[in-house]
Amino acid sequence: MKSAIALIVFLAFCAPCSGAAPPASVKKHQQGEFSFETGPEPGFVSVHSIPDTWPAVEGDKTTSVRWRNWLLDTQVDRRPGQDIEFQDRAYEPIAAELVTHAAKYSIEFNPLYQKLTIHRVQLRRDGIWSDRFDPDKVSLARGESGFEKDMSDGEVTALIVLADVRANDLVRIAYSVQGRNPIIADSQRDSFHMAWTDPMLDRHVRVLYPLGQEIATKSFNTKLEPKIVKTGDHQEVLAHGHLMTGVRDEGQYPNWYLRYPVIQVAPKRTWSDVVAWALPLYPEPGELPAELQQRIIDWKKIQDPHARTFAVLRAVQDEVRYFGTELGDNTHKPAAPSLTWQRRYGDCKDKAYLTSTILRQLGVESEPALVSISSGRAVDQMLPSAAAFDHVIVRARIDGQTFWLDPTLTQQRGDLRQLDVRDYGTALPIASGVTALVLVEAPKTTNNSLTVSERYAPNESGDVIDLAVRSVYTGQRAEFMRWRVNSEGLEELSRKFSDYYRKRYSELTVVTPMGYEDAADGDRLVLTEHYVLQQPWFSKLGQVRQLELYADGLSEDSTLPRTVDRIGPLALSHPGVLMQDMTLVLPKGWTVVEDTPKTEIKAPAFAYTRTSSASASTFELKHRFEILSAHVPPAGMNDYVRGVRQVRDAIGTRMSIKVSAGVGSEERSDRLRQLLRDAMDKKGAGK
Repeated sequence: MKSAIALIVFLAFCAPCSGAAPPASVKKHQQGEFSFETGPEPGFVSVHSIPDTWPAVEGDKTTSVRWRNWLLDTQVDRRPGQDIEFQDRAYEPIAAELVTHAAKYSIEFNPLYQKLTIHRVQLRRDGIWSDRFDPDKVSLARGESGFEKDMSDGEVTALIVLADVRANDLVRIAYSVQGRNPIIADSQRDSFHMAWTDPMLDRHVRVLYPLGQEIATKSFNTKLEPKIVKTGDHQEVLAHGHLMTGVRDEGQYPNWYLRYPVIQVAPKRTWSDVVAWALPLYPEPGELPAELQQRIIDWKKIQDPHARTFAVLRAVQDEVRYFGTELGDNTHKPAAPSLTWQRRYGDCKDKAYLTSTILRQLGVESEPALVSISSGRAVDQMLPSAAAFDHVIVRARIDGQTFWLDPTLTQQRGDLRQLDVRDYGTALPIASGVTALVLVEAPKTTNNSLTVSERYAPNESGDVIDLAVRSVYTGQRAEFMRWRVNSEGLEELSRKFSDYYRKRYSELTVVTPMGYEDAADGDRLVLTEHYVLQQPWFSKLGQVRQLELYADGLSEDSTLPRTVDRIGPLALSHPGVLMQDMTLVLPKGWTVVEDTPKTEIKAPAFAYTRTSSASASTFELKHRFEILSAHVPPAGMNDYVRGVRQVRDAIGTRMSIKVSAGVGSEERSDRLRQLLRDAMDKKGAGK
């Protein structure tokens, strides 16, 4: 399915045309262990032509776009023994700056079960078509696009490079990929983007099925409805879009938001059919290694089933590293739990299978569950198919309560009953009797917070300020900070944190190295910092000094969105509470000049408060920012942005402090002495 997605999720430009004839015969081109073929289009394909000119349309804004997509034609043969996907694309770079991208084209395929055939590579300039295909200039290389993410999938990339491409040239590339992963073939679907970020003249979709096959279709964000027609010995699903405007990418969408117009086509099936497809992939695990059996005996001694379950989850998360070998059946069939434990690595399905196997040995009802990180709850709107999912987690049930476990995560701590979950949306548990998707919900007692406490203590002369910082992380924020500590190292993290205060206050001295506290069984991570600020004051005038206080712990989550004028929702951080308390210790005779009024800001998805209090020796400023929702709907954007601007103003405070008369008089004496020295120097220079 990954290769199918790669074909569908086309670059930012695409399509075909008419011109020189394709090669008349099939020829194989070998490059090391990989190969591709050249030859004519498959026999089932009906080639579409490209007009001579882009049609003039009233109000047309295509002259200001980056690309023109003249045609994207996808024809797929899903009849038995075929499984051929044909792509025919023509795209035009409008600006010279885009020629570099237009002159190269990459195609991904998996040689384990797919064959690539390139049919034509052409270019039209000043109305004249020319053949630009040189098979010897096509390079094949193992793509392994996921290797940096600890994933090996065996994909190969064919890179086509065209010479002498200019702005406003029309490039046409046609190719087909035959074959698809056999393990998922019976639970596959085809998805077609009907528009992209730049305008498209014509979009054609055609899918062939045998007669008698029940077909399901679904459309998202488009009024185009595919039609099913019978033609000879087969039936076809057809869809055509004409003169589609580009879809603006506003960014920062929730994973469940479908912004592009899409049509899905698949054999008619239910979610229970998908469960039936998945069940044989997770058979009875067989005998487990002796070492693991001993660990299971030890885990059985843990009386609390919640603690017992969390101990297993921790072991698989921390002792079995994440790495996936997505080759052949391994794309969807997990390794045996015994193998995953012995080699100490596996991908999501391997680790989920291992975790659920161990939990069942411990009397905890559990099974792997299919989810989609990329689509979240939007899976519920899609045609039932194994292709709807890209991740596997575990559903466990204890005393009638459901818990969702992700063995691929790391650094999770605390109590299972407070364990937060990611935005998985819905899941399909792989268990007999499951007929529908299940909502993935976190326990109501989850805690996801950050509390920063800063203590500013000026010395009596006011020359320097002692700054002590304590940051407490819980929930997902604690998980992320544990990951940073383990991946970056505490020393490097300390350097970055101290650099932040250097940017705010200039010169400083690190009094003690960063402290790190993380209870083995608690969901609370604590970092401590201790500095002396050498030049802390923003300004000094007589007895009045100004100190800038900024609630940086709230800053990232109160940032204005990149795009404000939106038609799509805005994704926010995971709901949680952020607090930052600032305490200013006042030496004898010092006072805060002005009061800091209480501030309350309520907007869609968040609530913010700022309060202050003072005594004879201290001044306290408290900020609280609560994220109430994971997204903002378009209708609430204006209120949200208005509220965020107010929060940005409120989290930065310039405090005016009146120092004792003695400190102020010393500074005035110092300034007078300096003025006298400057005057004497000028007088001496005049002589």
